Amino acid sequence: MKRLLSLLLVSSALSSALFASPVVDLVKKQTGLNVKVLDSKPLKSDKDLSLITLKDEKSGTKTLAITNKEGSLLFGLNDVVFSVNKDDSNLILSSLGALKSYNSNVMAQAGVKSVIASLPKQYIITLPTTNKAASHSDIYIVSDPMCPHCQAELKDIHNRLKEGNVHMILIGWLSDQSAYKAKEIYDSINTLKTEKEKIALLDKIYNPAYKAKPSDVGFIADMTKNLTGPNKVQGVPYIIKEDN
Repeated sequence: MKRLLSLLLVSSALSSALFASPVVDLVKKQTGLNVKVLDSKPLKSDKDLSLITLKDEKSGTKTLAITNKEGSLLFGLNDVVFSVNKDDSNLILSSLGALKSYNSNVMAQAGVKSVIASLPKQYIITLPTTNKAASHSDIYIVSDPMCPHCQAELKDIHNRLKEGNVHMILIGWLSDQSAYKAKEIYDSINTLKTEKEKIALLDKIYNPAYKAKPSDVGFIADMTKNLTGPNKVQGVPYIIKEDN
């Protein structure tokens, strides 16, 4: 959406309640992007202007822009905002902050999912849901066996399974024991047949008191490196939920 943020777009069009048709047409004509208008808020300092939220249909990222009543003028926003009305300034700056966080998460998820898609199947622990009314089709959890928050997340696994299929990817991020534990789980879990047995193994090795023996964890180290960093996993457990 950087193109959208940097362009000053001018065209004539008919007005609508959320400026959806003229703004969407305007962006399509000027940039070739397919967007939709998610929200529109009138500015108090000028009744003819509104703050709108646009979503790029392809990338899933969002951007803020200001448009006029007719939807014939559109310009993107940055962090420098001056207004005689403090409410307008606060609205724009708070909305920008929320969108930056949202877009960062969208980009991170895309990077993480790309790495997961490239992994051999034996490094993705799949626990299928039995709930036909599950709210999500798939839930991906990047987890470190030595992470206290990941250990707490594992204790809630049965509630996760009510939401959808759970796919766990184990990394060795926090310590050598993290990698040794991940390797030991991977070495054993694919020989188990039932969900109950797999969860029992995870519970056993995730226990903080359990000590795994040192082993060759080269692939775990590579997987950890590929999944973490800028625009990827920066904290665990890292969870991606895909809607039905």
